[in-house]
Amino acid sequence: MPKAISYQRFSAIHQGKGSTLDRQQQLIDQWFEQHPDIERSDLSVTDKGKSAYKGDHLNHGLGLILAAIKSGEIKSGDYILVEAIDRIGRLQPMDMVGLVNGIVTAGVAIVTLEDSTEYTRASLNDGMGSLFILVGKIQQAHEYSKNLSRRITGAYEKKRRDARKGKAIRLHSPFWLTSEGKLIPENAEIVRTCVDMYLKGAGTRRILIDLADKYPVLQDIHPTTLTRWFKNRALIGEWDNQGDHIPNVYEPLIDDAKFYQLQGELKSRVKGMSPEETYDLSGLVKCSSCGGNYHFRRKHHADYVIKYANCSTYLKRGKGHCDNNKTWPYEVLMMVFGDTYGETLTSDVYSQAASTVNQQLDVLKGQLSEVNDGIDRLLDVLAMLPSQQNTKDKIATQNERKVSIESEIRALEGTVSGEAAWTLEDIANLDDLYDELDSDPVRRRGLLAKLGYCISGYDDTMVVEAGPAKKIAYALMKRSTKHNCYFVRKVVPAHKLLTIDDEYVPIPEFEEWFAINRDGLKGAGESMEGLLNSLGEEVELKPH
Repeated sequence: MPKAISYQRFSAIHQGKGSTLDRQQQLIDQWFEQHPDIERSDLSVTDKGKSAYKGDHLNHGLGLILAAIKSGEIKSGDYILVEAIDRIGRLQPMDMVGLVNGIVTAGVAIVTLEDSTEYTRASLNDGMGSLFILVGKIQQAHEYSKNLSRRITGAYEKKRRDARKGKAIRLHSPFWLTSEGKLIPENAEIVRTCVDMYLKGAGTRRILIDLADKYPVLQDIHPTTLTRWFKNRALIGEWDNQGDHIPNVYEPLIDDAKFYQLQGELKSRVKGMSPEETYDLSGLVKCSSCGGNYHFRRKHHADYVIKYANCSTYLKRGKGHCDNNKTWPYEVLMMVFGDTYGETLTSDVYSQAASTVNQQLDVLKGQLSEVNDGIDRLLDVLAMLPSQQNTKDKIATQNERKVSIESEIRALEGTVSGEAAWTLEDIANLDDLYDELDSDPVRRRGLLAKLGYCISGYDDTMVVEAGPAKKIAYALMKRSTKHNCYFVRKVVPAHKLLTIDDEYVPIPEFEEWFAINRDGLKGAGESMEGLLNSLGEEVELKPH
């Protein structure tokens, strides 16, 4: 019996609306109802928040499918089910043609469910135009993403130009500044005190311990966060702008002399590579028994390095203070992180989007004021020279522009209040903003810590609060010596999913199983049996 492998891909932005996954799953279920002679495959996967324009998905779920085709696990006569061809990719057209060709040449059909089209090597070679239609869709998808990327880049270039001209702009601001770049007095006092203590010789950990009672907000701050504060050029009012510093963007917290003294002190204390440059998870993994952070270490072997983590309290003070002695492989924690952090990052993207909309509203309201002033002046002219047709035409033109601006203002105000639906372009813009926040691991980690993201663990289990299911559990199960990988079971509790129709659909508890090695995801399945099948054979299991 032939098998069908479903492939779903969506950004975490779409997940926040609670509709994309539900819609894709409905299309998949309908297809199987119409094809009872086709078996569901355990190799079906979902890529969460992976860019199809940049090709990120090729290193994740779609990459697993392509590897399964190459190894023969997905055979000639099988099907790959996708909502639309752009779910497989928005790569450059020739790259996409090569990707599709590799699939259909192996005898595997691609079914696009939105239009019930089946692409096979035979159908694309039949001379009836299927190939031209496919190429057209591929080109359209790529151009759409490229144009969106260009517009986003243009918007940031405008922001840079405005900043250089001394115009007020909105940016994602550090702890001590408002979104308008003004000092928050109480937070500014905290940062000044931290800077002064550091310049007097105190370390970042000592600063946080000594000031925690006076400033409770510091109780949740990681020492590396203080270091990032100290390096931030916003302290002297500058926007770093990827190394091309723009002055007078923010209200300065300290003067230039103290800032450069601070930089010299930071450099003098560096001992090798800092944790923020080494570990993407520093400060994000905590012990649920004692509340301490996990400490990351390395063990060097002849031709490879093992990275692993333990509760720092257990390491430093022993079982008398914390009995959580379980060692977690770093690559497994990175899998847990990659599977969950998108939900938290999404919430900040929507917050920033609202800030951007407010900025656009300010511009439009300014333009509307200018138009109204212009109309008033023209009306004064018309009152003195009532027969001037040219003046009447100008008034008509300005009135049209006024109506257009007012319409844009109403639409944006509706978006901020939630009264207007997100358009496809809105969602794509949010996707690009998400990608920007996700591109810098250090910035991303600091932002996630600020937003309260945490992987909380005890013994064999890590728990993350994410998405509609709230608490997702990951258990470190077994280690395969033969395949040199770890087996992890993910359990998602029963929950309700909000659909596009604002209805809550109950989702029963379900499991997913993963095989993880130092290079990342090696296999996946909906059960242990499915996981073993994805690895190609029964494996020898040993307790970890």
